[in-house]
Amino acid sequence: FAGRVMSGQASGVAELDVAGGKVEKDGVSEEAASAEAASRRRFQARMANRAVRRDPSQRISEVELRKLDSSLKKCTGFVRRLKGGDFAVNRDALLAEAKGLNLSRYVSEMVVAVVESKLPVADA
Repeated sequence: FAGRVMSGQASGVAELDVAGGKVEKDGVSEEAASAEAASRRRFQARMANRAVRRDPSQRISEVELRKLDSSLKKCTGFVRRLKGGDFAVNRDALLAEAKGLNLSRYVSEMVVAVVESKLPVADA
């Protein structure tokens, strides 16, 4: 049995594509609505991050930055561990270590390390 089943509603017409299993309401499929909701969540997260970055009270001061450890050995070791890419196992240890290091000179290396690391793909 393939075809469309139509049912009238007060707000519009809902369609069920029996063959494809797609549900449409007012001409918008569930997939499109889900993608739009995900896009809205990403946009809201970006705006929240941008607000935090612009807030001067959230930035670390020069005095506090000088108190952090900026030794070459520790910072390059941290970047090397980032390149390992085992974030699920070492996440808490990496975050704790990062809080004590002055990594301001290594931002570009850390970005490359995270982007090039082999992150596990979540099964959907």
